[in-house]
Order: sequence, then structure tokens, then C-alpha cells
Amino acid sequence: MAGQETYKHAPSIEAVLDIRARLSSGLTQQSMDQIYETEKERYPTTRQPYQVEFKFEQRANAEPITNTSSSINGRIFASSDGLQLFQARPDGFSHNRLAPYTDWASFQSEARRLWVKYRDIARPEVIELLGLTFINRVTIPGGARIEDYFNAYVEVPETLPQVLETHNFAIQMAVPDSKAKLALTVNFGPFGRDGKAQIMMNVQAFILMNRPISEFSEDEIWSTFGTLRSLKNLVFESSITEKLRAGFR
Repeated sequence: MAGQETYKHAPSIEAVLDIRARLSSGLTQQSMDQIYETEKERYPTTRQPYQVEFKFEQRANAEPITNTSSSINGRIFASSDGLQLFQARPDGFSHNRLAPYTDWASFQSEARRLWVKYRDIARPEVIELLGLTFINRVTIPGGARIEDYFNAYVEVPETLPQVLETHNFAIQMAVPDSKAKLALTVNFGPFGRDGKAQIMMNVQAFILMNRPISEFSEDEIWSTFGTLRSLKNLVFESSITEKLRAGFR
């Protein structure tokens, strides 16, 4: 399976490791306070995201009814420099690293440490999904052909102009003989005043588990993330050309 170079000018602006889970009794305010007390030196800043739900009910011979409700969706904890975050939610845990992304070993190690903290306090019963998302930002000059930089893109018929001003490409793939899924999006446009396009390239690798946490060892969880990382690298490296890759070195 393809590896990935360590680039001097890596394009990743955010890496996200996600563990979706089902809890036996929800995530209480007390539980979130307990997590904060154990991590407040490393992650002193917190905020509470809200989940908004819209409901629409169409009634016969009457005006439709719409209802909006919101609820606290866990808590986000941020490091002093704002470059590392983790979220404790009623439906799981995630760890984010913002640019500059350093290396997999340190990112994975911190995620594992935080997950153990979340697991011991929130006590999830079922792991539903393990996933990685890497958000990358690259720039190409105006007038460039996207195929000079990417191997995965929207192909325009040769009878049409080949210089794209906007572009939205998305695919999802299933890995044979595996529950793993891979997703890739490549989007940009319009060009900026400098004549360049900033391209957002998102790569996801995830696997649906839906197994009781009692069936997992910690080593299995993190070896699975290692496999997902390799699949993520495969998608990334296969989707870019040597011309784009050279700009990262």
C-alpha cells in the first residue's frame, strides 16, 4: 500500500480522528466537568457547541407546523495555542490537530491518551465508527489545467474550454473485502484577485464497526486507525501529480 512522504510544506490544515460511540446513559454536565478538571492544564479553553433540530409537520387542511429546538452537544476543549482540540460528545469523541500538522505518531498518541480519558469517564457501550479526515489546502495559478496537478478531477469534454474557474468533485469508494470506506472531494472557485485558486482537498477513511466496546482491545482500535491512515495516504498520493507534490517538498 502506498506510503506518504513527510513534506516540508505539508498542505494539511486540519486532521481529525473520530470515534463514534453509543453511551449507556448519555454524557452529563458532571462528566464533562470531570474531563475538564483532568485536562485543564493542557486544554484550558472550553466551549459548548449546540445541535439545532428543525421539524416540519404538514397537516391536512391546516397551516404546517415548524418547530426548532437546540441542545448542548457535548463540550470542546482547546489547547493554549489553539492548535489542538478534542470534543467529548454524547455520540462519541474526536481529536483535531490544526496546521502545522507535525506527524502521525504524536497526533495518534495524543488522541489515544484523550480517548482513554473520555472512555473511562463517559463509559461508551458500543463503538459505531472509526474515522480519519484530513483537510488539505493547495493553490494553483490561474489558467492552469487541473489535470496538471490532480489525477482525480471532473473531466470536461475536449470540445469545451479546459480552464476551469470553479470545480466540485466528490467520490466515495468501498474497499474490497472490508467495511472500510474512502471519500475524496476536490473543490475550488472562483479565482481570487491574485489570479490563483485555493483548492480544498478533503480525504476521509472510515470503517463502520457497530460492536460492543467489550469486544475491542485498545490495540485493535489503534491498529485499525493505522490501517485507515494507510488508506488515507493511498487516496491522497494517488490523487495528486508529481507537479503538485513537488511544491510540498
